Amino acid sequence: MTVQFRIMPSNVSDPLPRAQINARQLSAFRDFLRSEGARTHTALLDPEREAQAHLAYAFEARICPIALATLARLFDYDEAVISVFEEAQFRGRRVAVRRDEEAGAILLQVGTTADHDRALYLDPHDAGALLDALGLPVDPGGTIDARWLRDKLADEAVRATVARAGLAAFLNQIDHLVASAATDPFANLAWCETSRRTHRPSPSCASA
Repeated sequence: MTVQFRIMPSNVSDPLPRAQINARQLSAFRDFLRSEGARTHTALLDPEREAQAHLAYAFEARICPIALATLARLFDYDEAVISVFEEAQFRGRRVAVRRDEEAGAILLQVGTTADHDRALYLDPHDAGALLDALGLPVDPGGTIDARWLRDKLADEAVRATVARAGLAAFLNQIDHLVASAATDPFANLAWCETSRRTHRPSPSCASA
């Protein structure tokens, strides 16, 4: 097992924009993301494998690296869709596509995953040492306010403690994780155990 540290966007129940799209627009969106991903060597679709049967109507997509005008063109400059993309880019999140089975509609909305979805992976010993150095409980899974951690890392004494634990090489990665939450005042840093081979979360992540 390994321990994953990542930023979890807030789940504050602000009313976020969503839009109804049609099958033609959905197909054009998927095709564009695949071609753009191949061109830039960037994974823009999640899941990205075509073998995933549910990909057609249930996936998240990275759109922050893409110009808003390019995205709007795919959806005939629909104002509701543009609102979704604007909000997702402002919050630094992915967009999510899902099907409303009851209404028979395809919906595009702001996702719950950070656009970059950066993560830091440590072996359990190093993860425990990092948590202890930060004054956090050495548990297999948990969350902490990202703003609290940002303030904590600004303390040179804390950084020195992390360095003494032999984790100085990871400080820049932790700084980048925390900085990525700057546009979301309610974001958390979450950690949980994952499979070392696949990085799939263990059941402990469900409570993180």
